[in-house]
Amino acid sequence: MLIDNESELILFDMPPQIMTQLRNYDIDETCIQNVLFTHRHDDHIAGARYLFQRRKQKGFQELNQINAYMSESTYRHLQMRFSKLDHYGSPVPFENVDCEMIQSYKRFSIGTLTITPLETNHLRMKQSTDECFGYLIETVNGITISYLLDAGSDIPDRTLEIMRESNLDLLITDCTFLSSDNPGHMDLKRVRALQKEVNPGRMIISHIGHSNNTHDTLVQNLVESGIEVGFDGLTIIL
Repeated sequence: MLIDNESELILFDMPPQIMTQLRNYDIDETCIQNVLFTHRHDDHIAGARYLFQRRKQKGFQELNQINAYMSESTYRHLQMRFSKLDHYGSPVPFENVDCEMIQSYKRFSIGTLTITPLETNHLRMKQSTDECFGYLIETVNGITISYLLDAGSDIPDRTLEIMRESNLDLLITDCTFLSSDNPGHMDLKRVRALQKEVNPGRMIISHIGHSNNTHDTLVQNLVESGIEVGFDGLTIIL
């Protein structure tokens, strides 16, 4: 997800194909000032290697640095990955990135936005202590958005409470599987249950797995509930 907030671009996660996505939609990577990571899994962080390196090749490290917000466990994992050499035999640049450690439910600001990391249990199903965050984004105009990918089936009570009390205008969550007992991801049944639990003004599913239905079939399955199906290039104006 990419937020354009008064000409300030804020990127959430970096999948391996991040550079292709940015080029497909004519987005200049040097205009991205802030990145928020949800957790350490490769489908959410692997593209950092390419984006940070591309920025350095274009000389952007001599301008203002990029701000990256993440948990300590995500930071440790990124440090480990960036300590390796790239295919040219040179260290991948991490020095032009200002890393900010964030904690569950501790608010911080990016420009005019207020951000709250929302804890999920995605990484804790196998006794892991690593954090996984969703985010609550609040604007000065009172618009509230929750970005909650890889939420899992056991969303912490405090996270649910915050989303309910925030009267969400928009909730974006994963629907990785059509139907599954995988505790780390959402399926159609859990998505519908979350909608009833939180009652957002608008709800969009993303992070749709290849074993799920096609886009059109998902639209048909969710049309009565009003839940929308996300797609590459979707633009939302709030």
